[in-house]
Amino acid sequence: MQQYSENPIESAYSLYGSGAMQDALALCKKILRHQPKNFEATYLSGLAHCRMGDTKTGRRLIKRSNKIYPRIKAFGYKESVLRHQGVDDITIIKINFLFIILNQFF
Repeated sequence: MQQYSENPIESAYSLYGSGAMQDALALCKKILRHQPKNFEATYLSGLAHCRMGDTKTGRRLIKRSNKIYPRIKAFGYKESVLRHQGVDDITIIKINFLFIILNQFF
């Protein structure tokens, strides 16, 4: 498996962005073995499954990530606007995560 950084989740983002879904999923699974409630790895796994056509698993994982950070649901309408404007998945994921962090302080 190819990795692009010392940070596993950043590597998973890079793999996902380059279209290496299987490698991104393998890295996310490794992260989740050590951190079962890792929001980013769970959410990214869900997106990768959806992109590979396994929408049932993808939706289940995205719902699980919503249980990890329930405030994420408030981001949904903004995500559709960003997608409509052509923003790529990795940028949306990062914005999404930033949204979660900011919500913890306000």
